[in-house]
Amino acid sequence: MKVIINIGPHKTGTTSLQRALAEMEKSRALCTSYYSTKPDENHSVMVGQAFSGEYPDYYRSGTNWGRIPSHRTAEQRNEARKYFISEIRRASKKKKDLILIGECFSLLHPKEVATLKSVLDSEGYNDSKVVAYVRPAEEWANSYSNQLLKGWEAITISQILDCPPVPRYRTFIQKYFDIFGSVNVRQFDKANFPEGSLWLDFCSVCGLLDVPKIEKYEKFLGESLNLEATRCWVYLRKSGVSIFKTRKIMQHFHSSGVVPNFSLTRNALDHVCRESEQD
Repeated sequence: MKVIINIGPHKTGTTSLQRALAEMEKSRALCTSYYSTKPDENHSVMVGQAFSGEYPDYYRSGTNWGRIPSHRTAEQRNEARKYFISEIRRASKKKKDLILIGECFSLLHPKEVATLKSVLDSEGYNDSKVVAYVRPAEEWANSYSNQLLKGWEAITISQILDCPPVPRYRTFIQKYFDIFGSVNVRQFDKANFPEGSLWLDFCSVCGLLDVPKIEKYEKFLGESLNLEATRCWVYLRKSGVSIFKTRKIMQHFHSSGVVPNFSLTRNALDHVCRESEQD
């Protein structure tokens, strides 16, 4: 049977795809494929817990800010892996192809990717299709910086400017070429998507037929905040306001076009370009 793995990386529409597939799975609209929604529709949770934890320096080096579970004991990983295998077997019992999507796939160490491949092969999912979306380095760095500022940790703008995130695409993708044999690398550009839809592009690449266009997931609340909203977000978090309350307050501040979106300085972007070119 076939396994389809979208390895991300971050800021390439993975959340949109996860939400769309989770809704289709819950409504039983996926006829030939299975998409796990437990413990989370973002498979970074399940896969990160099951396979990562031994290489924290490697995870950080992927973007300067790589964040997947580390310091996990072997016992914790084994328990998480048992659950991952149970979800594979759930798909196998239904005689369905398996779809996996998660940003943390791109951050896994090559040895962890090899272990993932071995587990999939042993469960009969040895026909694999790996997909990765990429976008220009400056565009990606600005978008991921915004995500970091809105994250669980109270990160400041100055911290981001001192160490801007870098998309090291070769580090993200090459290990999958080496271990899985091939990767379909796609440009994250709506102008090149069928009807401007990432969802339809992903479905066509993966051979998912007769799927509806789900427009409500083409734009969602994970979009970038504008400059004023970003400053307000950082102030609230540094003042001790919880992330949940901050999100509620900031619902009214999503990008409006009235003021520019947050952007890294020219010096920071030049650094991003140099670092990404060296990868």
